Amino acid sequence: MNIPLTFRKLVFAQVLLGIVSFCVAEENMDMLLVAGTMGMLAWYVVEGPRGKPLPRWAINLGSLAAVLYLIVDLKWQSGRPRSVLLAMGHFTMWLQILELYSKKTNRDYGLILVLSLLQMVGASVLSVSMVFGLLLAIYCVVSLFTVLMFQLKATSEHVTSMNQKAAPDTVQVPQQKPIVGRGHQWHFRATSWSIGLVCFFIAVAVFLSLPRSSRHSENRALARVFGGTVGFAELVHLGSSPGPANRHDAVLNLKVSVDGKNIGSENQSWLLRGASLDRYDPNRHIWSRSEHIRRLDRDIDLGDDGFRAFRVPRDMPVLKAEVTMRQSAARVLFTIHPTSHIESQSFRMLKYNREDQQFMSLERSKSTRQYTITSPIDRSMNPAKSGQWLSDVFARSSRVRPYDYAQGWRVGTQEIRDLTTKVLNDARLTGDPLDEGKAEVMVAALARYLSNTNNFKYSLDNPEPSPDQEPLIEFLFDRRKGHCELFAASLAAMTRSIGLR
Repeated sequence: MNIPLTFRKLVFAQVLLGIVSFCVAEENMDMLLVAGTMGMLAWYVVEGPRGKPLPRWAINLGSLAAVLYLIVDLKWQSGRPRSVLLAMGHFTMWLQILELYSKKTNRDYGLILVLSLLQMVGASVLSVSMVFGLLLAIYCVVSLFTVLMFQLKATSEHVTSMNQKAAPDTVQVPQQKPIVGRGHQWHFRATSWSIGLVCFFIAVAVFLSLPRSSRHSENRALARVFGGTVGFAELVHLGSSPGPANRHDAVLNLKVSVDGKNIGSENQSWLLRGASLDRYDPNRHIWSRSEHIRRLDRDIDLGDDGFRAFRVPRDMPVLKAEVTMRQSAARVLFTIHPTSHIESQSFRMLKYNREDQQFMSLERSKSTRQYTITSPIDRSMNPAKSGQWLSDVFARSSRVRPYDYAQGWRVGTQEIRDLTTKVLNDARLTGDPLDEGKAEVMVAALARYLSNTNNFKYSLDNPEPSPDQEPLIEFLFDRRKGHCELFAASLAAMTRSIGLR
């Protein structure tokens, strides 16, 4: 067995496998193409027939460039979740590639193995996909053989060095064989495979007993740093990305019935509302819920029969929605607007606000919440229309006039109004939007304009916003791509610009 050659091959295989795994975890195929190509070329440049490693000064200069890249990467990734993990993963990747091009000692090999391990730890946090899991399993097997080979190589060289020191200066001691005895190659392979299989079965047992998901990993280990996994937030920052992009866990389960008859999702879509935000901070680009509205929250006791927000006319049908809201750090409950009745066996006390129609738990909890809500609907089964008749009901006791609510937006009013008017004119929609039936048609036209991929593109990569430009204005008129919060805020700003609240 040629230990040095086998070991060098394993090191290259481990580094390349680590690069592929990290790029798959990050879902960055551009990085995979560049880094993977440079890693594969290293074998030909250094280990090829005319291979020659780069001088140490070139490696040191490349390391300095990697540090500068890390600083730029940290700033570039600052708007993305888990920015430190991404930047450090890229940094360790470039350091490994640089070391592959160098003349390596055992110390350099040890550095490569440690950097590769750190990179895989970061990749394990970034992804829970099955493809990455398969790559991780292969990586563990390769790294096991690499470490065992490294130990044999280092021991053999150490013994040779000690023998050389003990021999006369004129005698050249040959390289010592790391393994002696009959059947040593078979014993080595048997030992390696035995250790690998034991680790494999332990990993499978742990996975089956404690299954991983993005909800488990992030809620427990990273929730304080990266936030919860709920599908909405009580603060919306227009200048940053909404959150990790690779969350595929269900936020909630919804079962809807009308008069005892279940309605499947293939027949009907339902709009669920979460947090309602009415205050905008133009300096930090953050939407939040104002203290003025918070003061109108009141505690309610669901009791055994639940809480009735208002009475529904006898001739109006109602739908019943059974909601199972998954683990979430947010307090606001998903509801169908308008909600006339709510009951639950999971909790008893809530906060309710008549002005913005929000239901909130009294404390944050990561446990699953189950509750049932009732909402009136019109004969056409359109929940959006069912709220029209409520305007007079709420106006009688409301402390906030409709046109005074959510008046914090004072950015680019005229620009947005001109754009909105142009879109409506192109759709041949003119006149007073407050006329009966026009509001819904106009809002639908604006929504179609924003959802048209020829006009705007959806993207979770949100670069650093311009210091002299409001993120929403930049989205509507310059960048024309962004995440869901920018689309939603744009629709709200456009409707408000023509008098719709």
